[in-house]
Amino acid sequence: MNLSIASVSIRVATAAVLLGLSFTAGAASQCKGIEQNACSASSECTWVDSYERKDGRTVAAHCKSKPSRKSVSKASAEAAKES
Repeated sequence: MNLSIASVSIRVATAAVLLGLSFTAGAASQCKGIEQNACSASSECTWVDSYERKDGRTVAAHCKSKPSRKSVSKASAEAAKES
């Protein structure tokens, strides 16, 4: 009987770990790979047009997550203090 309880406990723990990993991976890439219309319609995403880097490589147009509002740059924090 103890063996089946241990087996169930291991399965539950494994499922919890896998669920946690898939949730964080999905949260980090919710905007990745979606088309321009869907990207523009999402409040969490922003569309980036294609561009050429300084080294000559072309970056394809893509959708990405908007920056977090929590992150405030040091310069903008100092500017806010001065005003």
